[in-house]
Amino acid sequence: MRKALFLAVIFCLASVISAHAADAKVAIFNSRAVAAQSDPFTQARKKIENQYLPEKKKLEGQAQTLQKQAEDLQIQGTTLSREALAEKSDTFMRAKRNFEDATQAYQRKAEAALIRIDQEFSARLFQAAQDYGMRKGLTVLLDVSSGSIIYHDKAVDVTDDIIKEVARVYKEGKPLPGQK
Repeated sequence: MRKALFLAVIFCLASVISAHAADAKVAIFNSRAVAAQSDPFTQARKKIENQYLPEKKKLEGQAQTLQKQAEDLQIQGTTLSREALAEKSDTFMRAKRNFEDATQAYQRKAEAALIRIDQEFSARLFQAAQDYGMRKGLTVLLDVSSGSIIYHDKAVDVTDDIIKEVARVYKEGKPLPGQK
């Protein structure tokens, strides 16, 4: 459905452009491919991942320790007194909660850092696409991965004409499609 809508938009856009400019220049690019193959973006993501690697390894070690403690507690459960088992269980549960809290905090920090990198990259990509469109004399530059128009020459903007057309259709009082 989304692809069909995108193709319809592109077709309409191409029709409008051809009506407004015989020598229209339309170009497309894939922002996901740019992100995947862009050295600045991949290097920034690796830097963030490496920055948080020691904390990640520490958490992985804690997870293994907790797993061992859980196994030991299960084995000792039949030989320990009820009070000793309750005390060890409480200690284990506190350690488990602390581990879960630390894991969530780590995930929030790492996620926030990656989001900042993504936002910065998106802003740089948008600026680069705008500059490229103007420098190459493009009429329209489309991002096929998001279905967005990243750059367009103001001469092909028909917003004011569409506003007038909507008002005209409204005044005529024609029924909406699907209505009688």
